[in-house]
Amino acid sequence: MKWVETDKHSVADEMAALSALASFGLSVYPERCVRVRNRHSSCSRCADACTSGAISLEHGEWSMNPDLCVGCGTCATVCPTCALEAQHPNDTMLMASAMKSARACEGEAVFVCHRTMERHPDIDSDKVCQVVCLSRLEETLVATLFAQGVKRVAGVHADCANCPRHQGIKSAHLVKDTMSAICETWGIDARLVLTDELPSAALRDDGAFPASDDPDGIDLSAYVAAPDRDQAMAEGSSVSQVDGRIKASYVPAHVMKDGTLPHFVPSRRQRLLDQLATFGEPVADELDCRLWGHVVIDFNACKSCKMCAVFCPTGAICKYRDENGVAGIEHYVAECVHCGLCQDICPAGAIKSVTQVPAKQLAHGETERYCMPDPEWWTGPDQILRRMRPQISGNSVSHSY
Repeated sequence: MKWVETDKHSVADEMAALSALASFGLSVYPERCVRVRNRHSSCSRCADACTSGAISLEHGEWSMNPDLCVGCGTCATVCPTCALEAQHPNDTMLMASAMKSARACEGEAVFVCHRTMERHPDIDSDKVCQVVCLSRLEETLVATLFAQGVKRVAGVHADCANCPRHQGIKSAHLVKDTMSAICETWGIDARLVLTDELPSAALRDDGAFPASDDPDGIDLSAYVAAPDRDQAMAEGSSVSQVDGRIKASYVPAHVMKDGTLPHFVPSRRQRLLDQLATFGEPVADELDCRLWGHVVIDFNACKSCKMCAVFCPTGAICKYRDENGVAGIEHYVAECVHCGLCQDICPAGAIKSVTQVPAKQLAHGETERYCMPDPEWWTGPDQILRRMRPQISGNSVSHSY
């Protein structure tokens, strides 16, 4: 199969390149990708984390080689908007396997990579969760296990330095660090560890082990994968394959009544907050991790264009106008996935997305409002020039589209 490359930054090109990764190991939703949403996005998380070279980004151009994809799910772990979702296994299957492992290993859920399985022929495969790479672990899965009473989740790896997927351990450590921060903020007495030592409970023994695939004590109907592709794409795009090449036909989704693009909140984030709610109130004032963002606006630089609200993928930044006619933007911390798109596209460089998030706002779904008066406007023969002047610096024009 030939490499699928984009030579332009058009929406159709970006979607076609990303759609090329649709395979047995991944479901792809290109309309969720922030680089598809706006060509000024600097996000490269999937390319930076890819363990096999299937995704690369050079000089702002995507290159996808689906033949190299091993279905490890690393890209899905790091993608802030869930434009990529792992299917080998999917989240529900992995959760069922993890609970089965916890029952068999004295309350400890054990995940092992393929190389660990090769190194330890005495592993009881019915007692562990097998993944291509430990980078398949993600915070919602681990938090759900903690909420079900699992006190220790062990990710067992082999010699990562000599593994062809050595890049994956970096993403696994990102998840570990995030879970450590979450546990500290909520006072959760449980932990995720990454180790090269296999727990003895995961080894074969003479005792019988129930082979049921339905773990006791958890309702998997509440832990489901994202909606099916047709439902999720709704008014978005369709993907087809012609002459061995992936092509995407893009039908622009309807702009919302307030002039913003349609929004999508990853179900993983919603499930994670639901699980954290079972632990009660946060015990710390602030959470600093990779999953959520908090916007900070410099009103001395802000031009009130509200482009941040137009392009925000989740609706974490949205426009408002109250009954008194006061207008601005409202920031919903719990829906901010720290994709950085608002920061990338702001023509004035007035907004930043930081990882330090007020824990109470996150737990209670509280919002912040920033008043942004509508720019003064009057008609006339030079109205186009006056309208564009705030976006012009010298001989260059700064825009967000």
